[in-house]
Amino acid sequence: MDNMILKYAKKADLVIHAGDIGDIKVLDELSKVSILRAVYGNIDSAEIRSCTNENEFLNVEGFKIFVTHIAGKQPYYNSRVRNSIKKEYPDILVYGHSHIPVSYTHLTLPTKA
Repeated sequence: MDNMILKYAKKADLVIHAGDIGDIKVLDELSKVSILRAVYGNIDSAEIRSCTNENEFLNVEGFKIFVTHIAGKQPYYNSRVRNSIKKEYPDILVYGHSHIPVSYTHLTLPTKA
């Protein structure tokens, strides 16, 4: 793992990894320097999947955070994510897979006409 990542992780109160971890050593190293919450991604091994979940719901400073790897394209998230959003009403959705950074002010789902 790049030392620059560890440098910034040490300064963080919490590190959130949205999957495609790749090597169990990544989890080991990050958890040594900060509180770590991670989900597995589609490339992750059985070993990584055995110590992470598909989804995580976190409460951080009054915000409910939903972490997953594959969410789909906003606002047309996949059915698993849509159902979780409808059930849990998170304030923040963190997801990986697409490698496209986005930020939205409101987490909404489209309504059917």
